[in-house]
Amino acid sequence: MDGDFLESQPPLPPALRAAGWFAAVCALGAFLVATSPRAPLAGAGGAELVAAAAAALTAILAAIAAFQMSVQDGRGWMLLPALSLAAWIGALVFGCAASSSVPGAWGTAPSEALQCLAFLLGVSLPLAGLLLAMLWGFRPARGVAFAAAGLAAAAAASGLLNLVHPHASSLLDLGMHLLAAAAAVALCVQAGSWTRMRGAAGTASSSK
Repeated sequence: MDGDFLESQPPLPPALRAAGWFAAVCALGAFLVATSPRAPLAGAGGAELVAAAAAALTAILAAIAAFQMSVQDGRGWMLLPALSLAAWIGALVFGCAASSSVPGAWGTAPSEALQCLAFLLGVSLPLAGLLLAMLWGFRPARGVAFAAAGLAAAAAASGLLNLVHPHASSLLDLGMHLLAAAAAVALCVQAGSWTRMRGAAGTASSSK
């Protein structure tokens, strides 16, 4: 009876659910700022500020798209974060180009680039897990909704990194950003595929 009652309840609006997830991102950001030895955005240049803002906007818009596609079929929602995504990637590439002429720029050494990768994966994967948990009961029919979830988590992690450690990306560091984002999207899509197969198996068994 309780399960039937819960299933009959209309889901919260996608924008409201996305706001709830982004509130968790902001809480994590507040914790990182409180525990960081550096002031937020200390020493950030124009490219880093644009990257941080565009990443945050991409995160919230991609989350809205993921939740929207969980309640209705519409690949067009994936275009919602397209402009902010382009601005985010563009700012990272511009920062990479600007830092190429700066000796000793952060991320040039493999150990520094790996630190960025570890931070990005360590932040994006839990955020992706939270977003998947919030999508779990809706089981979006299309993998693109889960791809949007991965993008939201990856963008949030990049924005948080810029918040506590803004720096122009070296070419190697840029590669770490892209690798972390690809990993988050791929894992979310794989989780979505598993969820759809599990749902299809449950439907088949119940029809027997």
